[in-house]
Parts: sequence; structure tokens; C-alpha cells
Amino acid sequence: MEPKNISDEQPRTVDDREYNAGRVIGMLERWLIYLVVVFAQNYNVIALILAAKGFARFRQLEEREFAEYVLIGTLASILLTIVIGQGILYAL
Repeated sequence: MEPKNISDEQPRTVDDREYNAGRVIGMLERWLIYLVVVFAQNYNVIALILAAKGFARFRQLEEREFAEYVLIGTLASILLTIVIGQGILYAL
């Protein structure tokens, strides 16, 4: 497999509505996970949130670059939210 040359790729356009919707979904996702970690302490609910997100974006996840982008962002978001939630629980 030959490495890609970044300069050969066409610039991508970003749909503002999709970008803003993604930001809102991300914030809601983080708040839900935070509330579950701090109040319910039931990590199974996080799997339900991820399943709902995967179901909602199923068609878009067929595109490899988009799938990697979503996976990295989702995992980083969940990790950060769990760490903050656990930190708050520890501080209380």
C-alpha cells in the first residue's frame, strides 16, 4: 500500500448545519455520560449511549475516514468525561 500524499487530496467542504449538529450531539453525549458517572455510577448506560450514536450514524460510518474521525472523537470525549466525573466523585 502506497502512502498518501496530502497535497494531492481535494479540500473537503464542511456543511455548517452538520458541523453544528455534531457539536450539540457531542455536548449532550458528554453531559449524559457525566450525569451517569456522577449520579447513577452505572457504566452500562454508556454502552447504550454509544449504541444509539452508532445507530444514528450507521450509513456515514461506512466511509473509513469519517468512521475514524468519529471513533477518535467519541473515545476521547468519553475518556475525558469519565475522568472528570470520577475526579468529582473522588473530591466529594
